[in-house]
Amino acid sequence: MAITHTFAPAYRTGSGTVSLPTETITGDQEINTEVVVPAGTTDMQVDIDFPHANIVAVVMKSDKAITVETNATNASGGNTVTLAANKARFWRSGVDPVAAKPFTSNVTTMYLTNSGGTEASFVMYMVLDQTA
Repeated sequence: MAITHTFAPAYRTGSGTVSLPTETITGDQEINTEVVVPAGTTDMQVDIDFPHANIVAVVMKSDKAITVETNATNASGGNTVTLAANKARFWRSGVDPVAAKPFTSNVTTMYLTNSGGTEASFVMYMVLDQTA
């Protein structure tokens, strides 16, 4: 069954807005994760797994600065992604550089760290193609 996500970029200034064409992103699986990370939390485990080679698109965002580590609390055998507050990290296969891909090894679990004084709301939406 086809899964569809939509990317609709726009650029706004005081003079106006330029809306770019909407891009439809399709695959055969999606992973949608929404997690609240309590203040002062180190390495909160999130049970999630996916093969990095099958990612078609992924977006991650947190309303507070957090660190995402994969596969181990020190990211050994995985990746570390640092998210600034309210700054989304977005990647699309075939569009964005491979070097910018946030996950470069298969993910078996994630660990979220929120060093701040208030809880963080983290979201990650992903489309995968399991036939890849």
